[in-house]
Order: sequence, then structure tokens, then C-alpha cells
Amino acid sequence: MKCQDIEKTIMAYVDNEVPEELQSAIKAHLQECPSCRQWVHILEDEVEAIQAAMTLPPLPDTFEEDVVRHLESIAATKETSAPLPPRKMRHRHKRRNRQKLVLASISSILALMLIGTAVSPTLASYVSSFLTRIGGDLGLKKAAELGFSTPVNAAVTDQGITLKIKDIIADPTRLVVSYVLLDDQGKVLPDLYFETYGSNQVYVTDESGEKIAEKARFQLGDQYADLTFSLQNPPNHIIVHLNIQEYGSREVKPIQWSLQVPVDIEKSMAASKTVPIQQSYTTPQGLALYAKQVTYAPSATRLEIETQWTGEAKERIQKQARKRLQMDPDEAFLRDLLSHKISYHIEDEQGQIYADMVPGSVNQTKTVSLAEYTVENDADKQGWYGSFVPYEEKGKLFLVLDEIMVNEPADISLSFDPKKLSRQPFRQQIGDNAYTLSSLVQETVEGTGEKVWKMELDIVGTTTSWPKWYLRDDKGRFYPVAIDYQRSPIEGSSAGAHVKETLLIKQLDQLPSQLTLLMQTQKKTYDNFQWRVEIPPAP
Repeated sequence: MKCQDIEKTIMAYVDNEVPEELQSAIKAHLQECPSCRQWVHILEDEVEAIQAAMTLPPLPDTFEEDVVRHLESIAATKETSAPLPPRKMRHRHKRRNRQKLVLASISSILALMLIGTAVSPTLASYVSSFLTRIGGDLGLKKAAELGFSTPVNAAVTDQGITLKIKDIIADPTRLVVSYVLLDDQGKVLPDLYFETYGSNQVYVTDESGEKIAEKARFQLGDQYADLTFSLQNPPNHIIVHLNIQEYGSREVKPIQWSLQVPVDIEKSMAASKTVPIQQSYTTPQGLALYAKQVTYAPSATRLEIETQWTGEAKERIQKQARKRLQMDPDEAFLRDLLSHKISYHIEDEQGQIYADMVPGSVNQTKTVSLAEYTVENDADKQGWYGSFVPYEEKGKLFLVLDEIMVNEPADISLSFDPKKLSRQPFRQQIGDNAYTLSSLVQETVEGTGEKVWKMELDIVGTTTSWPKWYLRDDKGRFYPVAIDYQRSPIEGSSAGAHVKETLLIKQLDQLPSQLTLLMQTQKKTYDNFQWRVEIPPAP
């Protein structure tokens, strides 16, 4: 998929209105293209802001005066008070003089903080970047309202550009770093993106230097950006490491930033409770699910689920693959066959959906965010963290399994005469898809000098991702087939989805009289389940 292909479907993708197969193709492109990834982040934030603004009620006329009066009393006494009760922030539509009053008050508070004045958690929450946002993650706002936002004054400058950490929220479920990039005039740069992997090293350690989290998720806001790390049993004292060598999405620029930010999460750890669930279920397909526990933390409620194929199901899957290929599946193929995903929602006692994995289907702030993690000492198990907005309402909640998405051995094959292919394309209709093979020529791989056969495959119909293939000759020998993704676009057509794959065939010296292209796997979704698990309340 190319950038121009993304442009045709980007809004439908952000609104979660594209088929699952096309979602996979877009996600694969976004992993390789920071420019398109930045564009998606911007659109997602705009959608969140619009939805939040449409649903938020107006402020009372005395709001600013009440806030200022409360802040002045805190600053005068410098006492350490208990956090304020949660209060939802609302979009401010007020007269200019009132805006000046609030800004002046906040500036005074910031000045007190800069000279080392001791402030209460309540005071810190009012200047938190998490608290003053429109739209976005409601869990972060709630945590900030309760005083779990840690103001940070860390910054580093190189070549006139400053990386400044604004503040951090951390609890047992996640750590979120809010930051800005400033020019030499102190203005926020329009492009706040930098990669969180590769040459940039972005991770979290404990005090001894052992890495406990990496692969942060980038999210762009209005005049700020966030890095979110998923945490698993963190200690009370951790350190965020930012060693950045390049930044920018559309134009990548070299830079030298290095920051180590210590974070004390003892308070949020003490405010969090983990309750066991210990309920299991096995689908008719043989996928065993184990609802392990729920963690109630300041910024999120997180469910922990483990999945694993039963021994019988795993043996059946291997047998199907062996029968299909007439050979033992290699490790990569077997791993692909055993890969899977789950989908569920959270509902109340009346069956009303409280949080869903489909963004915006219930409320933009109540989306279940699912993240995979590796189960220690058990390679056959897959762990899933499902986080949603902290639950504060009365009544019971239930986890309800909706679907599992699995890969199954495909039953699609294309047999053709390779010597005729250069003169006449091979066409075959299978189900809803029309397959066309053409242009079998030999070429040299740039850089390695390896000789490969290049073949074009066009698929028109319902397929919206790049299928993987094996190639078998008339004597039963198999040859590896790679996909050149740079020359393999996905687009729409009058007949449906159009997938073009440039296939590179290796280790094939001479063309036999017949070749068979065998599709490796097909995605399939199952939803024939009756698993509804009560989520125990926080103690």
C-alpha cells in the first residue's frame, strides 16, 4: 500500500468503517510510514475533540471566579490538602477579561512552583496538561483531577530546539509522558513527532537500570504530544529514558536529546487495587480464554486476559496445514496459523454497553484499548491488557466475548504453465475473487545480487490485504515466495477491492512445466459464543 492509497480511505479508517482486511493493510503501511502515521494521529485527535466538544455542557458563569478564589486560598496557606473530588473539565467559552483573570492566576501558581514552593496535589492538578485538554482520554483527566499528575521541569536543548517534558501520569496500568518541542523563541513546533524505536531509544527502567517498558505509543494533541507505555507490575520508583537522535514526521532531522526523568508512583500504586477474576472458557474452535484479574487504577480500569490453543486444537491445526501443503509447516507458518485476536465489550446489568473495542461506538472516551503482552515462562500463551475509563458508577459490570479472529489454512491454489505466462496472463475465478498472474521475468535483487523470478498477481474482489504464498513445482518441491510491498498497492475499483502483489520467487533455477501457487492462510472470524463474566468491583 502506498501513501496515495491511504488518502482514499483515511477518514473511513479513522472512523473504523473499513473492512478488517483493509485495516490490516493500512496498519502495515503506517508501521513503515511516519508521515501517514502522523496524519492519522492528527485526524484521530480532531475527531476526539469534535465529539467531546459536542457532548460537553457549558460552564456556569461563576466558574473562573470560583477556581481563582480556591487557588488563592491554597497558595496563601501552602497547606498539603486532600485531592478534590473528581470534576469533569468543560470547554471554556467565556469573555476575554475572565480568560485574562484565569491566565494570570495560573501564571502566579506556576511561578510559585518554579521557585520550589510546596503545593498540594489539588494545586498540581489544576496546572496539569492532562486536566486542561479538550476531548481525548477521560481516564487521564480523572487521574489529574485527583492529583496523580506529576509536574516535570525537565528539558534539553540542541540546535536551538528544546524537548520539554510537561508532566507525567503513571500508575500500575500505564505511564504517559506529556511533552512539547519548542523553537528558539519558545514557540511550539508544528511537528512534534519522533520515532520511539530504531535509532531513538525510548524506554522505562527501574532504579537498577533494568528495562521494564518500551514501544511507547505516540499520540498528538493540541500543542502537546503524549508517549504512552504499558506497564506490568512496576516498582514504586521508575525512570523514563529519552535518547533522541532524530525527530520529525514529514522531514526527519538529526538531533541530540538525552533525558532521564525519575518518576515516583508510590501514591498511585497505593491507590490502585487488583482483584482476581479467575474465570475460563474454551471456544468451540479450541481457543482457551482465562480472565485473570482486573486492576482499578487512577487512570484506567484494566482487564487481564490470557489465551492459549488447547493441545487438541493445536494438533488439529498442524494436521490441516500438513495435509494442505503435503509437508510439515515451518516455524514461521505455524506461528502465523496459531496467531489470533479477541474482541469483547463491557456491559452493565441491564445489558447496555459501557465500553467497546470499536472506537466511538459508545463514547469516544470509553473505548477498550487492547494491548498484547508476553506471558513469562510460557511461549504458548498470549496475554491481553484491555483498558478503559475508570469505572465510578454504581452497579455491576460484565465482560462479554464478541469474536475471535484466527488464521486458518487456505484452500486456494493457482496452477499454471510458467513458460506461457510471459506471453499470456493466467486467470482464475475463485469465490468472490478474480486472480490474474502475469509478467514472469528474472531480475537481480539490488544490493545482494541474488537472482529471483518476479511475477505479478492481481486480485479483484473482496480481498483487502496481501495474502502470503508458497510455490510448488510438478515434482512436489517448494520454493520461498516473498512479497515486494513497495510495488504492491491496495486500492478500490469498480469491481471491488484491488490488491496487486509483486511476488519474488527464490531458489528456482529453471522453469518447470507447471507451478502451483498455494495461499498460506485465510483470516476467519467466529462469534458463536456465550461467555459473560462478572467483573468484581474494587474493594
